Amino acid sequence: MKKILLFVFSALALFNLSSCFEDEGNYDYVDLPRFVVDTTGVNMSITVTQFDQLSVPSRLVYDGNKNNLDFYWVVYKSGTYGANPSDTLTTTENFSQQVNISPGSYILEFLAIDKETGRRSSMQYNLTIESAVGSGLLVFYKKGGECDVDIVKTKTLIGSLAEEKIVRNIYSRLDGNIKLTGDPLWIEYPSGMKHIELYTDTEGTWVSPDDMSKMAGFNEMFWDTPAVCKPQGFFKQDNNIIILVNDGEVFFLRGDALNPNTNVTLFPGGLIMPGGSYYASPWAVLVWGYVPYIYDIEHGRFLVPKSWSSQFQVVSDPKLQNLNMNMHFMARGYAPSRYYAYSVMEEKSGSGWHVYAMITDGNPSGCQLMADFNMTSAPEFAASKYYDFSQVSPLFYYTSATSLYVCPFDLDSSTPAIPSAPSWTCPAGEEITYFKLFTNAGIGLSESAANKLLLVATWNGSEGKVYILKTDMASGVIDATPVNTFGGFGRIGSMTFKAS
Repeated sequence: MKKILLFVFSALALFNLSSCFEDEGNYDYVDLPRFVVDTTGVNMSITVTQFDQLSVPSRLVYDGNKNNLDFYWVVYKSGTYGANPSDTLTTTENFSQQVNISPGSYILEFLAIDKETGRRSSMQYNLTIESAVGSGLLVFYKKGGECDVDIVKTKTLIGSLAEEKIVRNIYSRLDGNIKLTGDPLWIEYPSGMKHIELYTDTEGTWVSPDDMSKMAGFNEMFWDTPAVCKPQGFFKQDNNIIILVNDGEVFFLRGDALNPNTNVTLFPGGLIMPGGSYYASPWAVLVWGYVPYIYDIEHGRFLVPKSWSSQFQVVSDPKLQNLNMNMHFMARGYAPSRYYAYSVMEEKSGSGWHVYAMITDGNPSGCQLMADFNMTSAPEFAASKYYDFSQVSPLFYYTSATSLYVCPFDLDSSTPAIPSAPSWTCPAGEEITYFKLFTNAGIGLSESAANKLLLVATWNGSEGKVYILKTDMASGVIDATPVNTFGGFGRIGSMTFKAS
């Protein structure tokens, strides 16, 4: 016990002795300026829609001269820090940009660095980017020598919208280096294929339905790439079956063959004509048996493969063989029984126009001409450009450069009710560049939009417009006043409705 007390007293004595000496060291003490990001009360999670404007202040507190600082706003995928390089979005103190990044979960990091001392201050935000594509009317157009896509979100087609808007340039804004040239022909969304298809007269591409990022170019769509890239026609049926006509050759693809790892299914080889050749018109329909029905321009005949064969056969009906005709359009239409296809035919002599009504079956003997409507005397039919057929009543629509006509017909007598005047005419100075009956139900509407609307696109030399018109596809009546008019596009070549 005495030894313990002696140790304690000795320690206290040494402590008191050391406190008697002054520290006479020569030191300079400098108060560093405040250098911190103040996020008190700030939500560190940010959600933004792709292509929208995002603004985030730095919230940097710094007592020195900010000219001595370097700023960086960087973004990287959540959970990949150090694994993937981050992208520097801007080097300004405060962030304010359109978000041209694919939808997903990211980290948005602000970093400030003192150029003299190397001191750093940073802050991270959880950034969620939602798809801007979603649901809406995809508008495919050409402007300034390049093709692009806008999406129109309107309450006429989507009942749950809080506000109507047009999201512009959703193809080019994601990656401005990916150009799409030529004249726009087709845009379609066969949802079973899990991609949007875009075709011009010189190229084609498949893009993601979520953010329009490229999934496949033309040469990547096929098991064996065609020698010539010349898309002419594209058709979808039931969202998972598509037909592509390329330089007169027909390619046929089903979505149930989708590769689950890549979400891409490739076109197999083109259909062939055993012992001969064919050159398909740019129009095709899918007939009973889920096979394509086409017109062979080279030999003036209709062809269909038997069942699931990859080989075309000539249809048995002699009235559909050896035709001295050019085809301008073909589509499904009103069907009192079985599968009906309708085609617009022009005599090669230029002296007559016809509309054929045909029963189409999945074998050559099942395809028959049921009616031949002589349209030679119909107003402006020789100058007609776009066509479509009602599927609820025996009538069809056609357009001249400026007007829209409706023509009822009687299948039993092969008699058309030739219209005496147009049902709608576009404003002066505009020409019609696209027309289509709207057969989609829309989304969240109190009443389905199917078979009640039609789409018309026009061009005035500098601006493309979209008109949505009401129509009764049973009677053919068209309301003169558009339900919606949207402008600001280039020259429109195609439209389709995308439901997420």
